[in-house]
Amino acid sequence: MRVGVENHSGGVTATVDGSVRLCKEIPSTHFGILYDPGNLLGVKEDYKALLAAVPERIVHIHMKDGFPHYFGDDGYAPQRLSCTAFGKGELDIPFILAALDANGYEGFVSVEYEAWHPEYRLPPVDTGLPDSLKYLMAHSPRSEADQH
Repeated sequence: MRVGVENHSGGVTATVDGSVRLCKEIPSTHFGILYDPGNLLGVKEDYKALLAAVPERIVHIHMKDGFPHYFGDDGYAPQRLSCTAFGKGELDIPFILAALDANGYEGFVSVEYEAWHPEYRLPPVDTGLPDSLKYLMAHSPRSEADQH
């Protein structure tokens, strides 16, 4: 079993430095980071730097696309990712997938499709999720045969 803490606002893992520091303070190979590059991008952190710093400690991936936006006091984190459909935001998803593959990552990539946030104006789940999967499959560095 591996335990991962999501890099997320509101805690030590809100920053790349905090996430790396936590991995160093907990030296167990059973502990790592639930890597959410969108959370880092949303707070204007270098999401590529975390992936490069502790690739062996990535235990799971949350994937969403978007751009950094200041929402103010709306009940959530004021500075966060404004989500878009995959390929419409600023996240370099093909780079992330290639880096994960190059680092030997064999875990899951979960689509974090936040259509329940009306301010994102995402397509409905029944079309948005299949479109997200198509995007990920089209940009995966692995061949179609490897993905089945």
